[in-house]
Amino acid sequence: QTKDDIRHNAEIEAIEEVASYLMTRFDTRLIFSRRGKERNKLIVMHTVDVALYHLSAAMPGKLGSEIRQERYERTIHWLEGVAKGNINPCIRQNLMFADSVALFLRASSLFSTACKRTF
Repeated sequence: QTKDDIRHNAEIEAIEEVASYLMTRFDTRLIFSRRGKERNKLIVMHTVDVALYHLSAAMPGKLGSEIRQERYERTIHWLEGVAKGNINPCIRQNLMFADSVALFLRASSLFSTACKRTF
């Protein structure tokens, strides 16, 4: 797989994983179809954490895996609370975040820089 394939797979996996927790309470198609300022920043942050976790798992030596694991576990705990109704994010059903988190995953350029050194 190319680096772009790995990144793309991590993005898709993250979106699907986050959506699986939200779909019982929210319109996830709408959540993941909005762009820019219409996105819920908290959902974006958690989706990016999940994507970066999957990216770090795909890297040789699992670079940065401790912090990624910690943030992933915190995200899953938050998502479980949302799914149970114990946590109520401010998600307006008519204004939610985009069909991909690619813009925000530009933070993964950290990983591409690291990948250049390790691949």
